[in-house]
Formats: sequence, C-alpha cells, structure tokens
Amino acid sequence: MLFHWHESATYAEFVRYCSPHPPGAWSLKALEIAILRREFDRYGGGRQWFELFRAAEKDSPVGAYAMSELSRDLLMYGFDYQAIAKRRRQNYDFLARELSEIAVFPDLPPEVVPLGFPIRVAERERVRKALFDADIFPPVHWEIEGCVPQTFDDRLRLSKDIMTPLCDQRYDQEDLRRMVSRLQTMHYVFKHFRRRVPSLGRP
Repeated sequence: MLFHWHESATYAEFVRYCSPHPPGAWSLKALEIAILRREFDRYGGGRQWFELFRAAEKDSPVGAYAMSELSRDLLMYGFDYQAIAKRRRQNYDFLARELSEIAVFPDLPPEVVPLGFPIRVAERERVRKALFDADIFPPVHWEIEGCVPQTFDDRLRLSKDIMTPLCDQRYDQEDLRRMVSRLQTMHYVFKHFRRRVPSLGRP
C-alpha cells in the first residue's frame, strides 16, 4: 500500500503506514509472554514467562517499527487511563513512605504517572535474587556497561546499584507490603547502602 503524504495527515499516521512492523515471529513470542505474565499475575504458578521474557529482551529488534494493530486498538479503547494514573501514583506514594532511604526519586512531581519506583541498593544482584525467589521481578533500567565510557564512573556506579520495583495498576496494597517487607528484612540493603541519591531537581 502506498501512503500519499498530505498536510492533513498526522505524523502518527505517517509512521503507521510507512514504518515496517517488528519481525512477526518475535511479535508473536512477545504476545505469548505477555499472556503468560498476565496469567502469572492473576493465578501464580511457574516462572516460564520470566525466562522467555529475558530471552526475548535480548533478541528485541531495534529500529523505527510501527506498532501493531492490536497495540493501537488497546491503547485507544482498552484502558481507563485516569484510573490507571490514580492507582500508579497511590502505589508510588506508598513505596516512597516506606522506602524513602533508598528511593532515587522520593518526591513524585504532580504531572508524573510512574511505571515503577526506582531504588538504589548495595549488592543489587543479591537483592534481586531474593526478590525473584519471592516472585517479585524488578527490572534494571539500564545495563550500560560497555555502552558508556569508563570516564563516566558515577553513571556506571549508579547503573550497577539501581533497579525499579514496579508500582503499576496491577499491584494492590497487599502486593506492595509484601515487597516492602522483603526489602526491609534484607538488613544489608540499608546497612551497606553507600549514599542517598538526591531527588530530581535537588543540587
């Protein structure tokens, strides 16, 4: 199909028609993982989704790809965005109260709707392993070793300490309390924490 650009067309329409879709096999695998994760969140069970997710993340295609029609329809019609924003902010505020000592951004600006609650901890991989054992799966944003010059040592140190426990609308107060309890029982997280990271906007 040819897309004839004209003044009334939006940039989103241009990208939709002119950008290729991600590789089909990868897209189907990503959809399968999303469904497995949804089932895990609802009913528990095995961690097959997590290993598949890690493998798919390594093979994630990079490029100017258009979103799928499914993604587009979900974004346009599938969500109550006001309810989502309210729950995410409430969850973030709860974690900020309970984990202020290790919060990267203890204060959430009023216009921000978060996906997760970034924290900085010593011995991050030990902490993540303990959380994985409790079926809590915080991602790391991002692994930058090998991508950033060694002269940026403060950035590299931060990337080795930081992780992002999720606080999106899937999680209720019981989930958050379990996460907080798990972190607070790891005394070395607080005992060996090297320094508090200033919140965004502080000198």
